[in-house]
Amino acid sequence: MKAVSLLVRKPDISRAAFRAYYERHYCLLAMQHFPFRRYVRNHLLENDDRFGFDCISEFGLAEEFRRVPLMGSRSRQLMEADELEFMQPELIRVAAAEEHILFAADSHGPSQQRQVLLFRDEGPGPGPQGLKQGIETLGAELLRQLDSVSEMKLDLLTSDPAQPFPFDALLWIRTEGTDGFPLKPGTIPGLVGSLAVMTCASSEDELKERFVRFQP
Repeated sequence: MKAVSLLVRKPDISRAAFRAYYERHYCLLAMQHFPFRRYVRNHLLENDDRFGFDCISEFGLAEEFRRVPLMGSRSRQLMEADELEFMQPELIRVAAAEEHILFAADSHGPSQQRQVLLFRDEGPGPGPQGLKQGIETLGAELLRQLDSVSEMKLDLLTSDPAQPFPFDALLWIRTEGTDGFPLKPGTIPGLVGSLAVMTCASSEDELKERFVRFQP
């Protein structure tokens, strides 16, 4: 299973300080308490505050965790004190993600930046299936237009209505160039905006090595 979360820094620290604390402390603690199969932190660049969050994290776990209330687990409780050091935990938003690989090259370039396109299925629009088809069509067009795309994937999102996630889909694009970005909302159905992010990914070996125990 895959999930994504939005994290918001404390108002009295910079985005650079938030990123440094996350990468040097918090993510290491998370690896101890959760048996991640994938753990990727996508940090927004310093000057982009349009959407009110600072990081989109991606998590992969075994399928049996789909029915486990992770946010209410003892493992999560053990991390709350550390969260207060650099983020606003009451603003965390989580969504389950259905991932679709639209394109994957055999290798990636050296850049750790990605573009992420944010979508909402608003009003009497096309619905989830129509949104998916529209994004897939857009993805095919972008593959023809952009140079050096090495990966493109689509996350279709569902969340708890009591704590709704602000987006219904994310389109991730790894490319060495940034020509053509950001895409403008209003020109593409459902598109809210696009962001440049700096990606920090933990290897499978590190995730296995650091994991200690999950407590429900």
